[in-house]
Amino acid sequence: MNTTKSQSRADMVYAEMKKAILYGYPNFMPDDFLIENKLAEYYNVSKTPVREALSRLRYESLVEVIPYKGYFVTNLSYQDLVDLFELRLILETNITGLAAQNITSQQLEELEGLTDQGIIDLRENLSLQFRKLNFEFHSIIADASGNKWMADVFKQVVQQMQRSLFHKINEKDLDELFEEHRELLAFLRDRDSQGALELVRMQIEKAKERVFQSRKQT
Repeated sequence: MNTTKSQSRADMVYAEMKKAILYGYPNFMPDDFLIENKLAEYYNVSKTPVREALSRLRYESLVEVIPYKGYFVTNLSYQDLVDLFELRLILETNITGLAAQNITSQQLEELEGLTDQGIIDLRENLSLQFRKLNFEFHSIIADASGNKWMADVFKQVVQQMQRSLFHKINEKDLDELFEEHRELLAFLRDRDSQGALELVRMQIEKAKERVFQSRKQT
């Protein structure tokens, strides 16, 4: 019974920490240190479930350990980003082409709701809100492709890439990002595969330029 409870706590801490890292919650950003005592207090558990969760996250390369200092959230390297952008281009063009043919009216309606900029609370963390919304938007399109295996891999790529995207979003950035979503939705609604593919390629190239330009400035 105790073992089951301990594992349940470890699973909970793992799931919550992974979500925090992938979405970029405060204190879980790349290069942030993670202190076992503070994590145990935050999640209201002992240090054992925290250690188990950190071990699993380390296996997934989301955290790393420095001997005698502790864990920190890993950051994507320049080569990681190059590789992920190449993979995303392959996956997203295929997914978008399939989605344009297979997307349902319900999925289009869900996407429509996610392009309403009014769902963003300007008083709260804009970057965190948009990461969540962006992942949901692209997940619906991935599922609409009808290829579960490709959709699952694509979602993992999006989650990883978002760790280096949307760090400092302002209202002007939001206008541009929502417009990109609305443009893609329009092609999907028209079932225009070619138009959607061309737009996706352009948007990925634009995102790549934005990310690498930001890296040069830091």
